[in-house]
Amino acid sequence: MLDIKLIEKYSSEEGTVSLEQSKSRFSHQRHRLAEFAHILKTRLGIVIKEMEGDLFVLKERQFDQKVYEMLLKIWNEIIKISKVFHAEKPYTTAEQLINYVNSKNTRNIIDNLNFLAKHHLKQTNIKSNLLPVMGHPQFKSLDLLLNLVEYADKYMLDHPLLSNFEIGSWKYEPLIPVEKSEKPSLTPMEETVPGVPLKKKVI
Repeated sequence: MLDIKLIEKYSSEEGTVSLEQSKSRFSHQRHRLAEFAHILKTRLGIVIKEMEGDLFVLKERQFDQKVYEMLLKIWNEIIKISKVFHAEKPYTTAEQLINYVNSKNTRNIIDNLNFLAKHHLKQTNIKSNLLPVMGHPQFKSLDLLLNLVEYADKYMLDHPLLSNFEIGSWKYEPLIPVEKSEKPSLTPMEETVPGVPLKKKVI
């Protein structure tokens, strides 16, 4: 049976205002979730591209093969997570990423890789024929990955109720319009081939 008092409440002016406020809050929550999904997907793509470049540089600098393969494995795992990105419920993807990176075994490997790769580049930079003004490559991909995991973990802790929402047909749009700049299209040689790091950094 319908609740007469509830009907009367929302039929009144006060009830209408309350309903509008609820719709506004709901819309705001969906926008927050869509914004998080946009940031997570964008930064995840940046991590993948940066790691791709780091892999190329380390291979050219004759980095230890076994250690190189550990980084390659992490790169492939991150790609797998990105390919099954849950656009409707981005918290699901974020949790997958956090659980993978923060697992004891993976985190230890990442910390060791980060140190070894940076040390190797520093040592080989000394022997490089590049002029100082040209700069030397830097190993940043794992730092970017750890920063992303920290951001996602903190965001979900700060906004736990968003896990109950789905984006649905909602499309994220910045509150402040951003002018779009035309990007040059990639040539066939610049397209990414799965499983093969892209040549993109100066050595």
